[in-house]
Amino acid sequence: MGLAGVLATAFIHENYVPKPNIEKLSISKLKEQIPEFSSIVALCVASFIYAICIMSLQPVISVYIKGIVPSNTENLAFIAGAVFSAMGIAQLMSSSPLGKLVDKVGPRKVLVVSLIYVGLFNIPQAYVTDVYQLAFIRFLQGFGLGGMLPALNTYLSSKTPREFTGQVFSYNQSCLFFGYFLGAIGGSSLMALLGFTTLFWVSGGLFILSALWIAFKLK
Repeated sequence: MGLAGVLATAFIHENYVPKPNIEKLSISKLKEQIPEFSSIVALCVASFIYAICIMSLQPVISVYIKGIVPSNTENLAFIAGAVFSAMGIAQLMSSSPLGKLVDKVGPRKVLVVSLIYVGLFNIPQAYVTDVYQLAFIRFLQGFGLGGMLPALNTYLSSKTPREFTGQVFSYNQSCLFFGYFLGAIGGSSLMALLGFTTLFWVSGGLFILSALWIAFKLK
């Protein structure tokens, strides 16, 4: 974090002039000032569901992998990290092309298709028989995740007047972090109560539900 701070200070510059006497608006007043406030709420809900689904597996993936590898397997933590990072590698590969696609066809289409794609790839993970299958499916799933945040942020920017960008994005980030919190706790609790199969189905279903939410709520 310290290195990131130094790099930001050294290489990121802006010519921002703060506006005097700017008052932070309440939610009700913000609603009056933003014509497409309902679209912003819909996007914040989508961010919240996205965060829940992403974090629901992270705390328990080592336990899941332990159940599908031979009992004498060593370096379980490393294997779990490698499997989890397979998704990140795919995201790294797909974020730039999907970001360009967002500029070409619009964020709504990319977001809806990405959510459905990721949701569908979440379910087969409940039925893998070895760690290589799990890593491969999560790698494929990561290609869809690469388009979600660029599309969400682009959509949010397009619906938010410039003078309220900071406040609106802070609300969206709050939804994300609250979703991460509930996803970690909820995923672990759901796994303990109903097992991994239910966890994968529920999180996959939530991704698809979020896609339907955006398809019907946003234009």
